[in-house]
Amino acid sequence: MKGSSFPQMSQQRFPHTAWPSAHQELLIRAALLDGPAALTAFATWKEQVHLDDVDEASFRLLPQLYQNLRRLGSTDTFLPRLKSVYRYSWYKNQLLLAAAKTSLRSLAEAGIPGVLLKGMALLDGYTQDLGFRPMYDVDLLVPLDAVQRAVALLEARGWSKELDIPLDRYLAFRHSTGFKNQPGVNLDLHWHPFVDRLDVPASFFWERTRSIQWFGIPTQSLNPAVSLVFACNHGLRWHGQAPMLTWLLDAQLLLQVGVDWDSVLDCARDLRLTATLAAALTYLKQTLELEIPETLLTSLRQTTGQSRWERRELTLKLSRPTFANTTRLNTLRFFRFMDHLSPWEKFLHFPAYSAAILQITSVWRIPLELLQRWIRIRQATPTTWSELQAISPPDEAPPAP
Repeated sequence: MKGSSFPQMSQQRFPHTAWPSAHQELLIRAALLDGPAALTAFATWKEQVHLDDVDEASFRLLPQLYQNLRRLGSTDTFLPRLKSVYRYSWYKNQLLLAAAKTSLRSLAEAGIPGVLLKGMALLDGYTQDLGFRPMYDVDLLVPLDAVQRAVALLEARGWSKELDIPLDRYLAFRHSTGFKNQPGVNLDLHWHPFVDRLDVPASFFWERTRSIQWFGIPTQSLNPAVSLVFACNHGLRWHGQAPMLTWLLDAQLLLQVGVDWDSVLDCARDLRLTATLAAALTYLKQTLELEIPETLLTSLRQTTGQSRWERRELTLKLSRPTFANTTRLNTLRFFRFMDHLSPWEKFLHFPAYSAAILQITSVWRIPLELLQRWIRIRQATPTTWSELQAISPPDEAPPAP
């Protein structure tokens, strides 16, 4: 695929996509660059954006913005408000950290191996800053044959499954299931890391884990190459009605520690994510001035195995999540997952797949659920600071076990 066929990498040139807007790009540079470039970007962003109108995606970068401005010696009048956001992030992450430690220990005692995923996996090994960005939940990967035992263990420890649906109804069509405990902490139990690559055996990822000491607990994480591909693929999409931005911070942390570029290229090819990774790494290189080999980008763009399906999937992921686009994306993924089946078998499996994606118990509810989702999407509006600023965490977070 030629470089010119990539989706444009800025909403300034291509609006209504999952690429950051011009205002968000200023914030990204202010939060993640160094020296005068970061301070200049912050000054421009501050002139153009009212803090009360910051969207949810930008809000999640404010803790890193606060730390970056402090490190650069800024005394801007915004800092006290940014500090409150940072303290909130630090406090919430302390709760998640405590839940992750307890869950990992419980799984280990039951003989169930666990792998840390996403932002929680970056703590300790890549950054010591517990408030570096807000996290929604703890993400843990367990083997497929241990999922039922892991679910029973978590429920015995006081976690409640968010979906009141038997696991066997959606185990083949989803990658995880959510839990919540009494303090309101969320945990995502995965049997596959990637929501959109269920056709890749989970063994592929288990073979690419590494043993780590995570806050004194022996556990595992994905190796740096897979982690980078994961961060880019997970980040290049919409989250609700806003693009995701924290993947840029995660990717920068991974690249600062260092990755093996040959392993990154091999992983992207094996997962058929060369188009996604080329687009993501090109943006990182252009916006954050990171040292990414041009030879790697060329190899990703010229991968002979890159398919029309992969390019179409990336386009849909980057497009605004309208009802039509979301339906097209889920349908495209189904036909790729089930490529090994006959047309008749695909026809038979599609209702069960749709029910699993919609998180409902009966295929007969699909029409009603689709109608309700269409209405919700039509009515959805982006979240702003004004809706997020109810921030009053205690001065100290409870100690992690």
